[in-house]
Amino acid sequence: MIYIQPLSEYNFNLQSKKLEGLARLVKLDIPTVSNLFIVLPQLYQEFQKTNKLSSSAVNELKTVFSSVKKQGDTVTLRNSIFESANPGIAFSVVNTLNIKSFTEFKKRLVLGYKKAARMAIDPIKVEFCYLIQSFYSSEKCGTLLSDTGQNQIFLQAILGQHTKLLLRGDIEPDTYKINKRTYKIASREISVKKHRIKKLGAGIKKIRVKKLDQYQPVLIDKQIIRIAKQSQIAERAFGPQEMEWAVLDSGQIIFQETRDFKQSKSLKFLEKAEIIFPAQAEGEVLNLKKIPASTSLSDRIIITSNLNIAFINKLAFLHRPKAIILTRGSLTSHAATILREARMTTVLARNIAFKDNEKIRIQKDGSIKKIL
Repeated sequence: MIYIQPLSEYNFNLQSKKLEGLARLVKLDIPTVSNLFIVLPQLYQEFQKTNKLSSSAVNELKTVFSSVKKQGDTVTLRNSIFESANPGIAFSVVNTLNIKSFTEFKKRLVLGYKKAARMAIDPIKVEFCYLIQSFYSSEKCGTLLSDTGQNQIFLQAILGQHTKLLLRGDIEPDTYKINKRTYKIASREISVKKHRIKKLGAGIKKIRVKKLDQYQPVLIDKQIIRIAKQSQIAERAFGPQEMEWAVLDSGQIIFQETRDFKQSKSLKFLEKAEIIFPAQAEGEVLNLKKIPASTSLSDRIIITSNLNIAFINKLAFLHRPKAIILTRGSLTSHAATILREARMTTVLARNIAFKDNEKIRIQKDGSIKKIL
């Protein structure tokens, strides 16, 4: 049995959005990560039945690992998962960067299979692929929405190696809005940068940004415009896109991921809130950081700062509250993506405070009012 194939041979026959997104970048000749191989879902299915990797699978994995490692310093293992009953499972398995040994590589692969099975509603129906690629080092990275519904591109940028700090809401990014027709930068907000993720000799570390650099913009205008123009190539081919990008140590700009962003026309940027998924909702508030053992949440509007993927998954797909107000994160965080896919009424409002049991109304335009 063949367990691995080069991404260049992929024919868009699987359902995973991450896998499809990378294949789209390759097809459009948009710069992306190098040495990409797919570990096909047959290996996951075989592992679920036998609870082990066959010797032939191990040999094939070892051959590809050695090949990728020769072309780069270390190897990265990224998951690409789909389960129709729980789209949020794709964010539950953490990618592993900077893998130096095949023993660690195999261990991380198996741990991912086991975690997906625990998170899945029906483990055997999960389509689980892995992406094997060369590890790369970047000084800057971020996300973008290729269309905001107002003829603009929405771009976010942070310092460092990986978008994890941004997607988990751990850091406030620089934000830009760029005109889609002229590529003129319509607005920019520069954040204070206290931490970054960087590759050091000991591995990937979260380090403090020097004081002199904390107030400097992440990107120069030339880089902003280059990233914006590449996003429009993808949009013209596939419609509005949600994308992740990086500026490598060499200065080269690459795109790490792209996926459809069907709710672009629903986005609205307000003074105090940003709409993640619009719909009117009314109910009593419950401030929540973890799922309670017995309390019903279906008649509540949840206010939370917890962007943990397991927490957001359970909240959106199992408890189904009337609405959710996130008090940190961004429009491109993993939590926001899951809540959009769940079609859950959600607003991002960082500076908001209501007490438990107060009754509020969220309007379609994103305004939030207390009901007396």
